[in-house]
Amino acid sequence: MNLNDSRCLELSIRTSVTAAMADPIGDETYTGKAIRPEITMKDGEKILTKGTDYTLSYDNNTNAGEAVINITGIGAYKDSAKVTFRIAKAPNELTTAPKARTLTYNGKEQALITAGAAKDGQVVYSLTKTGTYTAAIPAKKAAGTYTIWYQVKSTANYEGLEPKSVSVTIAKKKVTVSGITAKDKVYDGTKNAALVVKNASIKGVISGDILSVTATGKFIQKNAGTSLTVKLSGLTLKGKDAANYVLASSGQQTTAKADISPKPVTTAKVTAVGTNALKITWSKVKSAVKYVVYAADCDKSGACVKVKATTGTSFTLKKLSGKKLKANNSYKLYVTALDANGSEISRSLLYHAITGGSCGQYGNVKKVTVNAAAKTLKVGKTFKIKAALKTVKNKLCLSHCSALRYRSGNTNIAKVDANGKVTAVSKGTCYIYTISPNGVYAKTKITVK
Repeated sequence: MNLNDSRCLELSIRTSVTAAMADPIGDETYTGKAIRPEITMKDGEKILTKGTDYTLSYDNNTNAGEAVINITGIGAYKDSAKVTFRIAKAPNELTTAPKARTLTYNGKEQALITAGAAKDGQVVYSLTKTGTYTAAIPAKKAAGTYTIWYQVKSTANYEGLEPKSVSVTIAKKKVTVSGITAKDKVYDGTKNAALVVKNASIKGVISGDILSVTATGKFIQKNAGTSLTVKLSGLTLKGKDAANYVLASSGQQTTAKADISPKPVTTAKVTAVGTNALKITWSKVKSAVKYVVYAADCDKSGACVKVKATTGTSFTLKKLSGKKLKANNSYKLYVTALDANGSEISRSLLYHAITGGSCGQYGNVKKVTVNAAAKTLKVGKTFKIKAALKTVKNKLCLSHCSALRYRSGNTNIAKVDANGKVTAVSKGTCYIYTISPNGVYAKTKITVK
């Protein structure tokens, strides 16, 4: 061999490339394409030249993970080496963020949000931050406010997104109320009104839902009158499904109508005084400061006229329209009670009585007896009052008016019809009055259990 041959000398000094010749390689981030980072190779202080001293090829250099650079020596360099670099997962991002839906209760399950979408991977949801996340969008039926959490889990090439939340409200369904009625009542000195709400109409209720309403009522005045306005307040929804509804801000029933009838002076009665006068007596009425007596001749047409105003509880009628009362003649009378404002707060029944006690075959009633002084009933049960009358000289009762009239002292406990049939309404005690034409009466104590 010729040692002076330059070709032999070149072969003898070729240097092997090693991984140590490569400067450190920084991390790269996934882009979806092959990543080919350049490297700096040094042989001591000498910086090698790509394409002259070495070539590069790459493996596993697209997806996140560890990628390989293959270094192959050429020219004055020989052999090959491998170095690695890290391809980091790319940050993910939402391409469509979940949004709260505008919802109102409709009696059905409703998806709470719109679906989200990410650059890579699937958006998943949960009703709690640390709960189980699934691809199903949460749905709820009941009205209320809900917090929906969502996140994107890490994929092969993208980082995950931390949980975020969105608040969603299923609004209560608006309804309007009508059909509440008010009960008529007898004057009691208050504006309190009893309402009937069981037949109220609630517009807007979903079929199958259970909803009712309560309310309170006040008459616009405490004194007697007909078709009086009752103001409604405190409308409140009740029932199993009430939490899903709300009263609309307008369109609600605000009033009802009912009567306040004068409180009868049930103990008033008329008796003959001598042959040409009649005395009417009555019980004192609470809050009354004055009483007014009205009278008329039963044989003449026309309404009763005012004959006396008094602060007492009795009055003897001797004249009518300036003329003395006729003997053995029938007259009709009643008395009203007035408060300090001059308003009528009570009125007796209309009584019929005969001067002198009798006239022909008719006579005033002296006594009323009934078949029971007391009776106990269960709610809804009935009892028939039977009565007997004792008249002056055992004559007949006046025939041009009702022989007997019946009144309840408290219709909320027991009521009575025109034939004396008593019906128990609610638990308590009250009296039923059986009243003769001239006001003589008997009473039956009714106890409802």
